[in-house]
Amino acid sequence: KMDERGTPHTRDNTEPVSDAQFTEGMIISIAVGTFYTINAFLPVLVWHRYRKAEINAITGNKMYKFAWQMLYSLHFLAFLPMALLWPLTYLGSAVIVDFYDSANWYVGSLAAGVIFGNVTLAFFLAALTYSETTVVTGGFIWLEALLYAALEASSWYVSIWEYPKAHRQFYYSLRVEEPEDDEDQNEQQEGPAEDSALEQIDSVFEDESAGEDDLDGEDAGDGGLDFIEF
Repeated sequence: KMDERGTPHTRDNTEPVSDAQFTEGMIISIAVGTFYTINAFLPVLVWHRYRKAEINAITGNKMYKFAWQMLYSLHFLAFLPMALLWPLTYLGSAVIVDFYDSANWYVGSLAAGVIFGNVTLAFFLAALTYSETTVVTGGFIWLEALLYAALEASSWYVSIWEYPKAHRQFYYSLRVEEPEDDEDQNEQQEGPAEDSALEQIDSVFEDESAGEDDLDGEDAGDGGLDFIEF
């Protein structure tokens, strides 16, 4: 990954980040990896577990069958490598992270955009050309198409626009400790000052008490001498 001057990002030339920024970058990295995992496995699971028997039983409506076959096959082939590579990025290897960065751009951004666009188009065409059956209604296909478009648009957005934060603020982050709040520092500074002031006041009272005791002692001594002289 290069910066605006064409220099590879490392911990030495990356701006320091706070704990909050580091946490944000980590969450984004988890979100991107989760999207890849869902995109790789969920369509295959849904197809074989819930949709395959029903869709294959439909006579005609070839575009709907083609849309589903395109969905689960392309998603599995394109996103499985990314889903498997994602956990390895937490091993701390710059080679793996750099490769993941490149794959995220070419697979997660460019190739994914082509896949999402074609699958969405196939589902919309399937909904427009669908002949009603007792198995699946045209409204249900529209719902599938809109749901797919919304989910994949959010996934694509995170991969393109949010992932750079994971790169800068997490994978290649230079964490710095945040300074304590001014209020905490003032309290810490005021604490010893207050203790010192109290000690000074106590010492003044002690000095005054000692002085009064000395005066009382002198008065008592004078009274005794007068009594003896008398």
